[in-house]
Amino acid sequence: MQLRPPPRMAMAYLLLVAGYSTFLSVYLADRSASVLLETLTWTVLGSGAMAPPGGAVR
Repeated sequence: MQLRPPPRMAMAYLLLVAGYSTFLSVYLADRSASVLLETLTWTVLGSGAMAPPGGAVR
């Protein structure tokens, strides 16, 4: 049983996340988003990333 993803897959995922984060940060800055909107955006994305698939934990 393999517990860790292959290094190439992990690197690809890391680059995807870095690119998406950069894009979203620049997009919000370009739109002159308020601090509240930026905070809300990152909070919702972070909460969604931590939430289990399918909703509630059983």
